[in-house]
This record gives sequence, C-alpha cells and structure tokens, in this order.
Amino acid sequence: MHMRKLLFFTSAFLIVFNTCAQTLIATSSDEYATVHHNQRKIVRDHFGNIYVVFTDRVASDYLIKGVVYDGVIGEWGDSFVITEGFGPTLAIEDSPGCKIHLIYEVLDSVRKIKHLSSLNFLNWNTEQIISDTNRFSRLPVADVDSAGTLNIFWIQSNTDSTEALVYASVIDDSLARRDSIVSKFNMSDVAIANHLQYVDNKLLFAIGFQDSVLFFKSDDGMENFYEIYSSKGSQPGITYNSWEDTIYVSDYKLLYIDEDQHLRETCHSGSQTTLLQIGPVNYYCVDDVAPHIGYSFIFLTEFSQSLHHAFSYGWDYGCYIMDTVYGDYGLMLPSVAYKHFNFEFVDFIWMEESSSSGYEIKHKRDEKHIWTSIHEDKEKGKGFSITGFPNPFSETINVNVSLDGDHGTPVIEIYNSKSVLIKRLKINRETEKQYYASWDGTNESLDQVEEGLYIILCTVGDKKTARKILFHP
Repeated sequence: MHMRKLLFFTSAFLIVFNTCAQTLIATSSDEYATVHHNQRKIVRDHFGNIYVVFTDRVASDYLIKGVVYDGVIGEWGDSFVITEGFGPTLAIEDSPGCKIHLIYEVLDSVRKIKHLSSLNFLNWNTEQIISDTNRFSRLPVADVDSAGTLNIFWIQSNTDSTEALVYASVIDDSLARRDSIVSKFNMSDVAIANHLQYVDNKLLFAIGFQDSVLFFKSDDGMENFYEIYSSKGSQPGITYNSWEDTIYVSDYKLLYIDEDQHLRETCHSGSQTTLLQIGPVNYYCVDDVAPHIGYSFIFLTEFSQSLHHAFSYGWDYGCYIMDTVYGDYGLMLPSVAYKHFNFEFVDFIWMEESSSSGYEIKHKRDEKHIWTSIHEDKEKGKGFSITGFPNPFSETINVNVSLDGDHGTPVIEIYNSKSVLIKRLKINRETEKQYYASWDGTNESLDQVEEGLYIILCTVGDKKTARKILFHP
C-alpha cells in the first residue's frame, strides 16, 4: 500500500513537470502575428482540444492561419491557412459541438470586419461581412454568452473626426443587430467578457483611450448599458466568472495599466484598486476567475525579455509568479486561453523572434495553483506560510499555518474544481504563531467527497493564498 501511494505521488508530479514544457507550434513572418491582448488567439473545447489562430504574411498578402492540439493523441498538428485577413480573434460556444467563431479584419477599398464559424476548425462556413462597408473598421473583440449569441465590438470611423464603438450580435451565423453605441475621440483599445461558465448573458466591455479607460456593463443584451468604472490608464482588460450558488458579489475583475505602468485591478464596485504588479508592465492578458480564490494573468515586462504567468489572490500586490519564460531575442504578444474555463491549469502562447525563421509561436500549459507540500512555503511577503502533508492523501491531510506576526486567526476552506465551498476546517492553535487543521475528505454533512483535485484556501486578515491537494481514497 505504501509503495502504491508513493508511485501515485510521483506520477502526479511527473504530470506537473510535463505540463510545463514549451512547445513550438508554428512560425510566422508577421511581427504582429498574435496581437492584440484582448483578441483571443487561443481557446479550448470540452474534449481537450486547443485551437490557435495567428497572422502570417506572404509578400504583401496577409493570411490567417490555424493550428490545433489534438487532446486525444496529445500532439499539435501542422499550421494551415484558414482565410485571407489579419487581426483574428476567436470565440467558442458551450454547445455540444463547441462551435468556433472567427472574427477578423480585411483590407479592401475600406477596412472591414468579417465572420466565419466552424464545428471542427477545418471546414468553415461562408464568410460574411458584419461591419458597415462604407466605414473604416478595426480591432474586433468577441465573446459568446449562455444563449449562444456571439457578441462583437469594434472601432469604426465616423464622418467627422470621431470614432464609434460598434456593437453587433450574431445568432445562428446571421447578423442580428449592429449599432454604434458610443462616439469618442482617440479610441485605442476595446475589451469584452461574457460569463466564463456560460451561466448568464451579462456583458462587460471597455474602451481604452490615449490616457484613460472606461468600463461598461449590460444586463439585458445591450438594450441598455451603463458605466461601472473609469480611470487614468491604458489597456483595459476584463475577466468575469461566478457560480449560481455563490454569495459573493465581486465576480468580475477590471484590469488596466496605470499612468506609472503598474498593472492594477478593481472589482465590481470600483471602490478601490489593487496593485497587481509593480511596473513597468507593457502588455498583459487575463485568464479566468475562480471565485473566492483568484485568477491567472500573463504579463510582459518593459524590455520584453521575460514573460510571467502570475496568480492574483486579490490583495495589494498579492500575486504570485507561477512561472517565467525567457527569450534570447525577446518575447512578444502573449495570449491566454480564456475559454473553456479550467480550474487546474492555464494555456498560453507567445512569439519569439528567431534568427532563422522569422517569428516562432510557442505554447505552454502551466499549473494554475501551487501544490501543498511538507516543504517550506514558496510564497514570500504575505505574512504567513502554509504547508500540508501527505499530498496526495487517501485518509487525512494535515495543514500547518505559520504566522510572521499578529495578523489574526487563519481561516482554512476547501473548494472543489467548480469553486464550490466544500468545508471550512476547524482551526487549532498550537502556539502564538502556529496553527494547524486536518481534512479527512468529507464535506459539511460528513459525506465523503469524490476523488480528485481540491483547493485549500487559507485567509489571514485581508490576505489569502491557495494550494492544490489531491484526494485519492
């Protein structure tokens, strides 16, 4: 029995090691192949497949290419041409077939926005123009709600010197609505987010200007919308997720880079901002929110020599750098898989300049949370540390919390892979700064939970941290 547990423990950490490998998935001659931070170049489906789009350039022609990871055989295929165009963004439905939408730009006599859809990423329907053919249009962003409606925003030129933010909806591959909803000067950025778990049809969107950001929300399919937050800064980003049984209100996060190039986040009320990363940060993209716990994000430093994957716990400068990728020739334009939601890991891509093949597009799957172990806690500066053993466990896991100072009694909660609270553990005080608890794999009703991955969330005062544990009875 002891040997079986040891082998299982070893195999679990081998899986962790393998998910952290970088993979070259495609090359491009376009230095902007994976731009823009709110355009989703990578999505996942229910079946473990990953879909990536990017732009390539042949002479003066721009091509949109795709590459697919086959979740069954565990391999990336060769890249292939989908259509002519540039600036692609993906959106994926929650339907059984996980229909994929591709929205992109084309340059004819006037710059236009087009739409394609596919059930397998190989065969695409007939393309349709969804923008006004008499107006210069750019920078489309898109997402899908729980009703299967494809929601799209882009920036369109007006007859005067202003620009319009255009909203369009596509239902069953047909353009159902197109409206200019806001007219402003100097629009530079657009963001969008529907619910990550496809629970509702609420829609969040944002506009970036030269030195400010505006965030909006609609609860009724864009019949009405209202401003929820504004600030000095640039590069607005949004992530939105909650569960129907949650009592938490702050289920979406609004991000931006402030005037000092620090990455900041605010919640639904906008009452205060959280410093996520001290600058200079010049580019970032946001993954999903696991409610009550936190969320992942990817960011580039000023000189673009390192790409960081971080996890935010929602307190001031409260992110933990999960992984850092370095590039010999610089790193560029990352994109993270925003859908489908995954509790365990993140998938992201980025570009690296190559001395021989233009630009290489690479992929990495990284752990979202840190494994709890008996060894010293990896996180520093939060005022406490947490360790746990054995992990994986079959009967009981013991959790120890050590405080650096007098920050209050720890609260330890267990969440499942849908971010649902399973149990709040009884805390025992060993010394003034030492606390311990244990979990036997039961819920509040003392029923045994299912085998699988769980999260320990430890909160001390206004700070918290999360650890992965594996229950294997």
